Amino acid sequence: MLSSDFANLAFKVKRMLSLGADWLHMDIVGDADSGLDRLWQKKKAEVQQL
Repeated sequence: MLSSDFANLAFKVKRMLSLGADWLHMDIVGDADSGLDRLWQKKKAEVQQL
């Protein structure tokens, strides 16, 4: 989800459903095993440089 194009998320979901997707799976996890902590630390460092 962190790398999603949030401005077009609804459009993309509707498109996938219209193309025949029966279900959509999105991982929204915040534990260390998900890699989100490392990604957050990288993004935090990038923002701090601004």
